Amino acid sequence: MLEVEKVSPTNKAPVKLWSSEQNRVFLLGQEMRLKCIFGGRPTPQVLWRKIDDILPTDGRYSTDSEGQELVIRSVKFSDAGTYECRGSNELGMALSSIQVVIESEPYWNEKPEDQNVGVSEDVTFVCDADGRPAPNKVDWYVNGEPIQSEFLRSNPRISINNKVMEVVNVENDDTSVFACNVTNKHGYAWTNFYLNVLGELLRKE
Repeated sequence: MLEVEKVSPTNKAPVKLWSSEQNRVFLLGQEMRLKCIFGGRPTPQVLWRKIDDILPTDGRYSTDSEGQELVIRSVKFSDAGTYECRGSNELGMALSSIQVVIESEPYWNEKPEDQNVGVSEDVTFVCDADGRPAPNKVDWYVNGEPIQSEFLRSNPRISINNKVMEVVNVENDDTSVFACNVTNKHGYAWTNFYLNVLGELLRKE
């Protein structure tokens, strides 16, 4: 005898009611939360996956709100990608995807360090920072003032090539507090550093 499974007329296949925006941007180190809400009866079970990759295996991810929300703590650049939420019950399945981009404020690759040098020596300072989006340029300062082209023309022993500043054949008057600043739309990285010319001390040695 053929048995026909009875389905309550109030039962419904899953349908997406709401989800996070399809394109989300998070900053490096932030907590990422993505959410999908599905309707249906019985209540759909929600599962998350990362398309063409796996969810973090280092304990940074969990789910909240009965599985409707994916949480990844301290996001890394590797967390960028497409995430898919799936709501399913005995009558079917509904899907939604969210594209995630990870950006960051500038961070240091190499910071300039204080330098103690003797008269007539050469010295190089490197101000190398990265970020997403990448910073466009490095701004340099001397004793709190921006280094302009006029300053460089009047001080030909000092040259700047974006991330690198060189001072050749240093003199006692070159003792200064320098700074560099790297910016993008999310913030900046700033540091002070010192050029201390120890001409008299080095001659005594």
